[in-house]
Amino acid sequence: MGKKLLSIYILGFLFLLNSWSGFGQCSETNPATVTITSDITDHTFCAGETITFATNPQHIGPNPTFQWRVNGVNRPGATNSTFPVSNLQDGHVITVVMNPNCEGQTAVTSNSITVKVNAIPSAPAISGDNSVCAGDSINLSAINISGATYSWTGPNGFTSPGKDLSRTGASTEMAGTYNVTATVNGCTS
Repeated sequence: MGKKLLSIYILGFLFLLNSWSGFGQCSETNPATVTITSDITDHTFCAGETITFATNPQHIGPNPTFQWRVNGVNRPGATNSTFPVSNLQDGHVITVVMNPNCEGQTAVTSNSITVKVNAIPSAPAISGDNSVCAGDSINLSAINISGATYSWTGPNGFTSPGKDLSRTGASTEMAGTYNVTATVNGCTS
């Protein structure tokens, strides 16, 4: 009985020792790697929006370190395993350099992600009559923006799609402010 307990104790100690030292995690035959992904599948977003990149490290030691890069240049302070950023420009290339903190391993660079940043269109100007008589039509039009879809809002929860707005039978309930937004490539003015 004493030998059996001693054997279990030794095996348990070896397991803890091996787990602590990163056994099976990284070695010369099992080199560290890191890949990155973003929370936006196709990496396409509107100017000013935040995109978050995340690491997927493999075969690492305890407490690996990270340095995010934009176009090959280190981003100051961007040293976490995630990288939320909102000031990227179209065509920027994102990578991360990871030090796996594993004996015999050197820093490795991830795959690269090239972002597509779509511009936010300007708010379209509106033309039309500023005032109409009761019973007349309210006719407003947004300036043309290439490739845009339009959405109007107005008094009392009024909404309407399209570049041009026409409301017949004007009444005091229709009086107020009308706004239009333009959407191009998923980005709204």
